[in-house]
Amino acid sequence: MRRAGAAGDRDEFEKLNAKGGPNEEIEWLHRVAVDARASSEKIRAAAAGYRPKADYPRGQLAGDLRTVAALIHGGLGTRVYYVSFGGFDTQKEMQYVRGTPELVKRGISYLLVDGPGQGEMVRFRNMFLRPDFEIAGSAACDYLATRADVDSDKIGVVAMSLGGYYAPRMAAMDPRFAACIAWGAIWDYHATWVKRLERIKQAALPVPADHLLWACGVKTYDEALEKIKDFRQDGIAQKVKCPFLLMHGAADAQVSMPEAQKLFDLIGSKDKTFRVFTEEEGGAQHCQRDYLTRAVDVVADWLDEKLNRQ
Repeated sequence: MRRAGAAGDRDEFEKLNAKGGPNEEIEWLHRVAVDARASSEKIRAAAAGYRPKADYPRGQLAGDLRTVAALIHGGLGTRVYYVSFGGFDTQKEMQYVRGTPELVKRGISYLLVDGPGQGEMVRFRNMFLRPDFEIAGSAACDYLATRADVDSDKIGVVAMSLGGYYAPRMAAMDPRFAACIAWGAIWDYHATWVKRLERIKQAALPVPADHLLWACGVKTYDEALEKIKDFRQDGIAQKVKCPFLLMHGAADAQVSMPEAQKLFDLIGSKDKTFRVFTEEEGGAQHCQRDYLTRAVDVVADWLDEKLNRQ
């Protein structure tokens, strides 16, 4: 079967590359391959000279941080640095494919982090959802502060989906963040889940309910609701003082436009922007999953304006 598959692939390649065939596809693939190789060689060369001053512990997270430190030390010419968090059912690996390569091309460096209740933290470290998520954001800032080649005045925070709660809270509680993007709004997460659990009876829940139990480290929904009772923005949003961007889809089925407007209205920053993606433009669904490339452009343009040009 493998021989047949290989032969089929070869036949298809020869068909594409035949005279009169769609050679532009082969040319495009070649250009991508050349660009990828050149970029990888430049990145490898930049990181090769890194000699850490600290001893990194064994483990995946430590290895990831060492890699990030090596890239920062390599002096690739990045101008803006941002810390990125996922949401309720995403993790740092998923965040990478949601625009990270494009942002790097725009000169924006990044640190992808799993916080409590996310990815590695809940799977391997038993760190469950908690309302004081700023502990993760502050830890990221602490790490970046150890790097002499990071401009501590140009660190932003971006978080998606449930990150619409996390990002404003981190910016409100740690003034080291110079800019904040809530990629999707969250106003009252406890109230959101009360409504969601009612919808289980109608088989209309937009996210897996059992994941809430796992992320909270509990066995019943009553226990989970108790754990997230303080996931509310009122009293926190008012403390955000840095430039703030809220991105929200007009047809978001998880968080309504009125709830998003509540969050935006109470944000304390004098420099705040509410970017609504309409169905006509595209990006109207939850976290712009229907037009991600447009959303990434908005993120990059805004970060460049707020952190690089000022």
